Amino acid sequence: MSMCYPENTLLAFDKAAQVPGIKGIELDVQLSKDGVIVVFHDETIDRVTYGSGRLTDYTLQELREIKFKDTEHFDCKESYIRIPTFEEVLALLKPYCMENGLRINVELKTSVIHYEGLEQKTYDVIKKTGMEKYVIYSSFWAESVKKVKELDPECQTGMLAEKLSDCVKWG
Repeated sequence: MSMCYPENTLLAFDKAAQVPGIKGIELDVQLSKDGVIVVFHDETIDRVTYGSGRLTDYTLQELREIKFKDTEHFDCKESYIRIPTFEEVLALLKPYCMENGLRINVELKTSVIHYEGLEQKTYDVIKKTGMEKYVIYSSFWAESVKKVKELDPECQTGMLAEKLSDCVKWG
């Protein structure tokens, strides 16, 4: 859906969840400067917004004020096309998960910036929202996958890598 709607926005997630037969959605979580879990793909905000620099250098309030590029033609609430919190995305997707069995692959974006405590915070939000059975945790950094498994040995995880041999190496 990121080809049709601004990627990693509530608008894009809502439209994706409405696709007939969809089974899963992948998203990336990172921490803002003030420690809030936000959903955004890149470590920098330059590519898809009118802002610049590293996401982690901005507070949630500052991120809320940054506009996405080329969104003037979308007819929706402004809150639907800004950088969302992880909790907002889970609240949006929860009905689709419960009614349609939608699964969410939560990529812990820790391979470039090792966000301290991201795994615990992410796990806590998932528990708080009752979404444990709909989530699969993944990361390109094996330590993040290991930390999540320590928090909940029963949770589903996946190791991401450029090559299959890297998955075997860290597995």
